[in-house]
Amino acid sequence: MGKGKTRIGKSIFLIFTVLLLILLSVPQRMMGSTGKACALGDLDRILDYQITADLQEDGSVDFHYDITWKVLDDKKQGPLTWVKIGVPNSDVEYILPETDNIKSASYYSQGGGCYIRIDLKKPVYAEETVRFAFSFTQHNLFTEPTSENKNNLPGIFMDQASLDRARSASDPKEYIGTDYPPEKLYAYIFTPGWFPEIEVEKYTVKWNASKVVLANTPYQEGNYLVWTGSMAKNQKVTMLVEYLPSSFSYTYKDVSHTYTVDKSDETLMYVILFSFLSMMLILIIIGIVFYKKYLSYNSDAFWSANHTHTHSRLGRGGHGGGCACACACACACACAGGGRAGCSSKDFYGTKLESARVRERIRARLEKEKKDTEKKTGEEVDV
Repeated sequence: MGKGKTRIGKSIFLIFTVLLLILLSVPQRMMGSTGKACALGDLDRILDYQITADLQEDGSVDFHYDITWKVLDDKKQGPLTWVKIGVPNSDVEYILPETDNIKSASYYSQGGGCYIRIDLKKPVYAEETVRFAFSFTQHNLFTEPTSENKNNLPGIFMDQASLDRARSASDPKEYIGTDYPPEKLYAYIFTPGWFPEIEVEKYTVKWNASKVVLANTPYQEGNYLVWTGSMAKNQKVTMLVEYLPSSFSYTYKDVSHTYTVDKSDETLMYVILFSFLSMMLILIIIGIVFYKKYLSYNSDAFWSANHTHTHSRLGRGGHGGGCACACACACACACAGGGRAGCSSKDFYGTKLESARVRERIRARLEKEKKDTEKKTGEEVDV
């Protein structure tokens, strides 16, 4: 009877050791060696990022966004179902979808950032491309003309002579006029939403040139000033446009929103870490209790006689190394630029799959231990 009790104790101790190893692998799956999420390949690429801006009489800006988005990978975080695009501040209204593939377009706040959230009608899978467009009105984007509020962006005055010099220069931004000092102008300093984990092959920003006195581009198409280029991951570009105080009324307007601030990613991380620490503590306590109850009286014989055998079991039941890239979504969502989102509700940590495998192995091991013990002792053993 003593031997059967010892074998059961060994099995229980082994089970808790394996579970503890699995729990220890969770932080490694969540984070890479640097503490940040790793990415084995890009999830998405933005092929075309177009923004058109028109100033209104009250100083607000009507923005139109037209984005062509390609999904490169739908395995790590599933297909693309919704995205968020960063906006300058929370004072946005009249958010409207402009393509039929948008299910909803709404204001969205997460991690201190301000976004427009676009929910798509259909999921977009790997190698598929989706084009979607939306518009909104942005308030309080202007900067008042005060001597303390000079900006560091070089600008070009919109008179013909200045434009001609700038367009013929190797660096157009070197040509800054003197008729209207920047501190006497209302400035619009606009940084479009950037993408921490996504490359933008081409961006184009068009700003209505009517009444513009100074800007940081000399290029114009029709009635619009133009900025164009590409954006690397997490790269920001900034547009400067300035006006005379008499051009618009420059009215401040606060916009309130009825929405829920999404902290799902942060909450998920806290829940996982709390659960991990709690489970590890419980397993350590249980392991100590069972060790004292079943193994302490025979520990020397157990470790000396079975060290090699036990090591081989732990080797097969232990966790694998590497990073599961589970946090790519969370890190992307934490930045004020935008990207895909919605990964928190899925099991990207692989815990369900690995736990199921371990449970299956444990059941098989216990059943074998039970049969061996009953065969040797002739007594029925409960596990």
